[in-house]
Amino acid sequence: MLVLHFLEDNGEKLVMLQDISKRMMSQAPLLLLDITGNKEQIQQNLQLLRLLLPKGIDETQVAQRLRRIEHELLHVSEERLVELCEETGFEPPVRFFQSSIYMGWITRKKDIISFS
Repeated sequence: MLVLHFLEDNGEKLVMLQDISKRMMSQAPLLLLDITGNKEQIQQNLQLLRLLLPKGIDETQVAQRLRRIEHELLHVSEERLVELCEETGFEPPVRFFQSSIYMGWITRKKDIISFS
């Protein structure tokens, strides 16, 4: 399982996925876990997460962690994740898991077609 929310989408994610794709066999699965959504979706999901947390958790810690998720971890839109996968030789990813902020995706290395 690959976690991408520590990498900037400034070419780092693309290069990482390209490197992985080069090493994989056709149809090999790749599991991704990422903070997925646009800024508005992330904010809404963090509000929902806050409501779901059990009572008694230190509010300072909650605020720090939610702030870190929103401002330090690097989310990507679902559309951009599809683009990254397709640009690097993977099939469009399929969501298999979702929590308040994290989404799990499965994709496969595309078949390599040879015209020899």
